[in-house]
Amino acid sequence: LPPLGIEALISVVNQHAIPEVVFTGTTSDPQLYRFEGELLELLRGRLHPRARLSVHTNGARTLDRLEVFNRYDRACLSIPSFCPDIYEAMMGSRKVPDLAAILAKTTVPVKVSAVVNEHNASDIEAFVAECRELGVRRCTRVELRDYRDLTGRYDRIASIEMCEAVGER
Repeated sequence: LPPLGIEALISVVNQHAIPEVVFTGTTSDPQLYRFEGELLELLRGRLHPRARLSVHTNGARTLDRLEVFNRYDRACLSIPSFCPDIYEAMMGSRKVPDLAAILAKTTVPVKVSAVVNEHNASDIEAFVAECRELGVRRCTRVELRDYRDLTGRYDRIASIEMCEAVGER
């Protein structure tokens, strides 16, 4: 600590009054970073006062790292299913995070995000209903689809250029 490039990040966030910094990972989880708490503390002391710090995590370490988790302004948990078989097919582990325990112990707003694919598409409505029963106020479904094939109504669309340019494979 501090990680390489942190001064440039701090400068850009402050210069442009960027409202939110999201801790996330593409091949790993931010809660695996051993200096997560120290990095949060450093950013809290150096970013402009309106900057929010949030985390997008798979939730696997959340209960073990609850003290650090509760230092964020808000959080998003990526959980595609409560069914261990589906969860394993999508996440590589049968151990589904205990969302009820996380929600009971957290002090920050928690959103749940579920990528929808062939493994969980038939289960997604029940999953969303269970999230609501547990008290999740915001549940996001992420569908990896070509926008040209969309029907229905969506509140947000994120365009990932490479998928559109060359396809998913």
